[in-house]
Amino acid sequence: MKILHFKEVILESSSTMAMNAVLHPHKAPAFRNILVEIRSLLISLDNWKIEIFNQGGNKVAAKIAASVTEDHRYQSYVASGEPSWLSLVISSEARNGTSEL
Repeated sequence: MKILHFKEVILESSSTMAMNAVLHPHKAPAFRNILVEIRSLLISLDNWKIEIFNQGGNKVAAKIAASVTEDHRYQSYVASGEPSWLSLVISSEARNGTSEL
């Protein structure tokens, strides 16, 4: 987000454990180095917050996350262009308020 010059970011997570780890890196010593790096990047933004959401509440994000891990998509969708299915899912969710996954 910083590279794209976003000044305000909202992070959403369905995991309170992940949220607490980002907010309190010292409480997750096994991941402390990466969490401290994440925190320093967040602090460099003008405004940021992290929120908990219902896992079913953001189906587009869940589908993207699944495709990243299952399809080994390590290049950013923003940098490489969206996969063909993504625009269909977003359009469906915009029309219906839910996505057809």
